[in-house]
Amino acid sequence: MAERRYVKARDVLPPELLAAVSKALGGRGVYVWVPSAQTLNREDRDRYIVARYEQNYSPEEIADEIFVSVRRVYEVLAEARRKQRSDTGRAESD
Repeated sequence: MAERRYVKARDVLPPELLAAVSKALGGRGVYVWVPSAQTLNREDRDRYIVARYEQNYSPEEIADEIFVSVRRVYEVLAEARRKQRSDTGRAESD
């Protein structure tokens, strides 16, 4: 796992972006996690896998298209099903 680095927002963000973040957080001092570009790409890829599966592409076709293993496609689909069940259960209890 990559090393976590903590930085001060005022040291890395332009003032206008820092002001917008502060406003969005209600002016509170909080720790905010910013995903790496790799994580963002992985999340996009996983959403793409689910979308293609919903368009009736087979896991094998999806794997060949985006250069991942068939096993990874199945893992992503299983994670998506678990998340959907979790979200559905939470919505029913509200």
